[in-house]
Amino acid sequence: MHRLRPHVKLTLRIYAERDEDLYRWLQGLDDLPYGHKAQEVKEVLRRGLAQAGAPGGNSAPVDVEAVQRAITAALSDLLTDIRHIVEAAIVAALAEVQVTTATRSHRKPETEEDVQDVLDVWDGNTLG
Repeated sequence: MHRLRPHVKLTLRIYAERDEDLYRWLQGLDDLPYGHKAQEVKEVLRRGLAQAGAPGGNSAPVDVEAVQRAITAALSDLLTDIRHIVEAAIVAALAEVQVTTATRSHRKPETEEDVQDVLDVWDGNTLG
């Protein structure tokens, strides 16, 4: 049977190149008052143990509201992207209809602006 010591000193080297994520996280703790940095590291270790289901790990409660906010934000971004794609498809379809209509009408463009408008629509359709 192992006897627990009153405390254990843990020495850990974090290298900026190999452990960039940990290095940046630890730098963010530099402004904490004395003792708080160690407490934060212990808390992260405990959460890691709990998530891994390791014996001795305290189960950390899940912040359901934070998860819901993250999902809502992701869905909102996705819906915005879908909206832009649909709008672009509609604009392209309408431009095609306008070009087809302009081509079928045998009238000559009346101004240079009319010619430029037709060319712009054609240019937009051939790129996509």
